[in-house]
Amino acid sequence: VTARGEGPALTLAAALGRPLPFLAKLIDTALPLSVQVHPGDDPTTGAPGKEEAWVVLAADPDARVWAGLAPTCSPAEFRRAVAAGEPPLHLLRTIPVVAGSVLLIPARTVHAIGGGILLAEIQGDPLLSAYDTIILDEAQNTTPEQMKMFLTRIGFG
Repeated sequence: VTARGEGPALTLAAALGRPLPFLAKLIDTALPLSVQVHPGDDPTTGAPGKEEAWVVLAADPDARVWAGLAPTCSPAEFRRAVAAGEPPLHLLRTIPVVAGSVLLIPARTVHAIGGGILLAEIQGDPLLSAYDTIILDEAQNTTPEQMKMFLTRIGFG
């Protein structure tokens, strides 16, 4: 990092005086992705929760993402949909997106990315994505323990 190209280049860690771990991804969807929820802050260890920022680079005309629960969604309705093997997208808040849309997905927010979207995802510590993400998938691969944790994270536990 230099001002007007003067002086030696610094790494981001050197410029900030500390490391800044982050992970950036390009996600290109043809179909909607699975519904997910990431952990919040851990009061025991002090580890921060996993937040994401999305920058939409391109989007089909009717593209959308889902973030948060719809105001009318009840815990019983959510559990019933998941138990029936339905993707619970209809129970989530729908957000239309266009190129240039920017969204912050806080930790513990249930979310999914719709089809027809190219976005850049930026998140904090990349080690957080290696574990603790719980995914609801149509193949019913979510264990009962993971489902309990998922419901707890979104406030339905």
